[in-house]
Amino acid sequence: MDQGAHFYRVDLQAHTPRDPHWKGDRPNSDAERMLWARSLVAACREKGLQAIVITDHHDMAFVDLIREAAAREFDSGAALLK
Repeated sequence: MDQGAHFYRVDLQAHTPRDPHWKGDRPNSDAERMLWARSLVAACREKGLQAIVITDHHDMAFVDLIREAAAREFDSGAALLK
């Protein structure tokens, strides 16, 4: 039985290439966007992050792509952090 508080390693302010203040390349095609989302999920895993918060200022276009990339990683047998 769960007996207490849990602590998670999170980034509470993450932006995607859709943010107007993004610096760097902006993926243009659906394939490029999914590749970017997969690389973001992989980078989060490498840093030991268990959650991120997308804080783009005008839309949330990348949220579903990032969720899909994370689900695909899980489906491929990659271990999820607990």
